[in-house]
Amino acid sequence: MENETWVERQTAAPEARRLYEEERLILWATEAIVELMEKQGRTRAEVATSLGTSRPNVTQLLSGSRNMTLRTLAALAHACGMRADLKLEPLPRLASEPEATALDRLQDIARWRRQESESVVDAFIAERRAEAARE
Repeated sequence: MENETWVERQTAAPEARRLYEEERLILWATEAIVELMEKQGRTRAEVATSLGTSRPNVTQLLSGSRNMTLRTLAALAHACGMRADLKLEPLPRLASEPEATALDRLQDIARWRRQESESVVDAFIAERRAEAARE
């Protein structure tokens, strides 16, 4: 609940909410790449070599101190034998916003579940292809 209160305060104004969503996406994308590298035992130097860049450049990208474009995200994922996937979803309703209708909520839930199912299947296929490539 404490985190929800903080988010509510940080996203009270439309501009603040947009900035919050930008930072959230950057954080999640970089964390996903870092976790993938750790899981695979890849170093930043190895990824940098795959990309034809320097280790400090990769470090700056993954720390958020350099702007990561979608191309860069795709290249980092590719260097780890994966591909990036993008999922768009409705913004969660804030307590200060009017309540969505029950039908709208059910439609949102159904849409999210379809997307999640597709993402799970895609992730499974990507993992199997990565395993086959390593063998």
